[in-house]
Formats: sequence, C-alpha cells, structure tokens
Amino acid sequence: SVVIEFDILRDGSIQNIGILKKTGVDPLDMSAEFAIKYSNPFPPLPHFIKKDKIHVKWSFYYNERPKD
Repeated sequence: SVVIEFDILRDGSIQNIGILKKTGVDPLDMSAEFAIKYSNPFPPLPHFIKKDKIHVKWSFYYNERPKD
C-alpha cells in the first residue's frame, strides 16, 4: 500500500502533498501521488468545518492479479 498525506484548503485546493509510506515500486507510488494531484481541486470544505484547512492521510491498496 501507499500512504499519501496532503492538506485540503477551505476552497478545496490541495497543498503539501507527500508520500508517507511507499510500496518500493516507483510506478505504483507515483500513480497514487498523481491521483491526488489530478483530483485538485476537491469540493470546498463544508461550512461546519471551522478550520482553514484539514490534513488528510489517504491509503491506496494494490492487489496483484492471481497467477493462472
């Protein structure tokens, strides 16, 4: 699995993207990071969240195809 951390700002924009845990397979790690980068922006934060930003840790799990 890959764990990505990032901040979502009030307007939904993303900052401070980083990889906390790598798989050791660069293409998989980069794919997870790109998935977050290309999701920018997220929807704006809901009004009941009073903070200017929230910190998120997102896990991506990869499954290998069974061998025939």
